[in-house]
Amino acid sequence: MPQTVREQKKNSREAAPELLRIIGALMVIGTHLKQGYFTGNGSLIYSRVMIACFVAEGVAIFWLICGFYFPGNVDSKLSYTETMKKAVRRILIPVLGLSVFTFFFAGFLVDGKTLAESIHHSPDVYRKLIKSLFQWKNAVSDCFHLWYMYVYFLVMLCFPLPWGLVCWARSRSKSYYALYFLWAALLINDAFHNSIFNFSHYSINGMAGALIYIFTGSILYQWRNEFAGNKRWCLAGILMFLGANLLRFHFTCEHLLADPKDILMLYWYTNFGFISSIGIVLTVWGIIPWIQKNEPLKKLICHLGSRTMGIYLIHYLVLRKTWNMGLNRKLNAVFGGTAAGSVLYQLVYTLIIFLLSLIIVEVYYYVRSWADSVRPGDQC
Repeated sequence: MPQTVREQKKNSREAAPELLRIIGALMVIGTHLKQGYFTGNGSLIYSRVMIACFVAEGVAIFWLICGFYFPGNVDSKLSYTETMKKAVRRILIPVLGLSVFTFFFAGFLVDGKTLAESIHHSPDVYRKLIKSLFQWKNAVSDCFHLWYMYVYFLVMLCFPLPWGLVCWARSRSKSYYALYFLWAALLINDAFHNSIFNFSHYSINGMAGALIYIFTGSILYQWRNEFAGNKRWCLAGILMFLGANLLRFHFTCEHLLADPKDILMLYWYTNFGFISSIGIVLTVWGIIPWIQKNEPLKKLICHLGSRTMGIYLIHYLVLRKTWNMGLNRKLNAVFGGTAAGSVLYQLVYTLIIFLLSLIIVEVYYYVRSWADSVRPGDQC
């Protein structure tokens, strides 16, 4: 039986980027669990700060993956017009669709409001929503995490610029110089507490940080065959991840003790995020030959990786629903307030949200597949 286009694309997926997508999705969920950093009497909970450091790279990983497949890095033949049509179809439409759905129905599905209460909004809410769109932000409360998609669309809007940089850095020497320069720029920016580049999660400031990672991802992808199965690079990746996050833990604790709201070092656009995320990529490529030999495991990773975008889109709604059901309080009661308990809470809760989101996404794809099968006309 001939494969559909969708099945062919699924079977052609590379295991390494898909495993990175899974890791990124788990880290994003872990970041949004929001375990507080202070006790009731104001003492810093060091174990929770450590956890926050080690799950902070979700967004950075996704930006690096964007660089893997960025036009120019994969010799894309798409024109600018075709690229933008693809961006509208794959980014803008899903984001706007989920935002509209969440705006009108999240109150009913998540907060226990009546359908009429959920749909009705005051004129002030609509004014705030329109203003946020002009600022290229998402004012829908349960869709704040979609800032990533807004910034990604901006990146695609100006993709000839990063495309030129990707093509420029094809030589090894230029790549080395570029990576050293980017790391040094992030380090200096951190030293001045982000006052030089003013990176953020929004608009042009978010795009500037994203381009650094996309450019870096394109360089790493060009060297992927050198990294694959290389034990030295794998060990280097592990050491980079551990070393960067231990240093990040030290500085984050210092900042929090001085200012309980200062969590700058936990953001993806720091030098710690840069080194740590590259370390994750090197580690994954180091173990990928073993995964390639295990066909069932490879298929599972590629399948789960293909679902991570859907998981990313809906996970916060799922998380909020579990909060309203009191699941976070129940897990806290089970695991207690110890350091080990905080780690177990993080692991178990992250997996629960990931699996619940996955189930919803699988149902969506099942319904979509069924709708395609009963649609009149020839199928691809």
